[in-house]
Amino acid sequence: MTYRMYVDEVGNSKIIDASKPGSQSPENRYLSLTGVITKKCDIRPKMHSGVSRIKTKYFHDDPDDHVILHRREISRQSGHYEPLKDADTRLRFHSDVRTLISWLPITVITAVMDKFDKAGAYPEWSDDPYHVTFTNIVERFFLFLQGERTTGDIVIEARNGDENSRLSGLYAKYRINGLHYISASDVRKRFPSERLMIKDKKCNIAGLQIADLVANPSHIYCLSQFAERKKIGFYEKQIIDVLVESKYRRSNDGDVLGFGVKWIPDPKS
Repeated sequence: MTYRMYVDEVGNSKIIDASKPGSQSPENRYLSLTGVITKKCDIRPKMHSGVSRIKTKYFHDDPDDHVILHRREISRQSGHYEPLKDADTRLRFHSDVRTLISWLPITVITAVMDKFDKAGAYPEWSDDPYHVTFTNIVERFFLFLQGERTTGDIVIEARNGDENSRLSGLYAKYRINGLHYISASDVRKRFPSERLMIKDKKCNIAGLQIADLVANPSHIYCLSQFAERKKIGFYEKQIIDVLVESKYRRSNDGDVLGFGVKWIPDPKS
């Protein structure tokens, strides 16, 4: 039984200058990556079919012109998503998305970086924030696979060409040099594929769409726990409740922090 993790991004991945005005704004300060883990055998019969049912029900999804579920576009309620301008329709849609997320056999991991805090503590720090955050969720996916005694691979939403190349290079380094406390041979054992799958959102990959629907609520939840109280909307609250109740990766004792949720830098440090 092998697994796949789909990864989506929320926030700003650029390195910030902590001395500049505006660097502490939430839009600049925080970056999160969320990974949605599922068994490969569940992708078509559960994940793909569930996403397709929702798109057909609300947006008349055309097989030759697919609707791609994207939270930012959904919130604008334009184009394909214009039916959501109706309050009752929008309520039913949000409820159906919550039901789908709750029903799907998925495990969720989110890592959030406070770039201002990190830069303030370590002025010399210059690693790519995206790479640091990605490494953290890959480590947790590795531990998940180790616990299941199986293997997995990773699908991530495409960025620009240079960033995609650099990310592929980072993944290759994991397999050559290992991951912090994880040996290279153990990395290759759990991640046998030599290739990181980088896919455009337009490819209509159900797992990336699920990751997109989950990522922003998870980002908001993490900020509310570690950084600042944000106003939580109706949709975000519904998804957060599902994540906290049953979807975040957790320890045998039920702890989410450090297992399904990782804050960078560590709040204990």
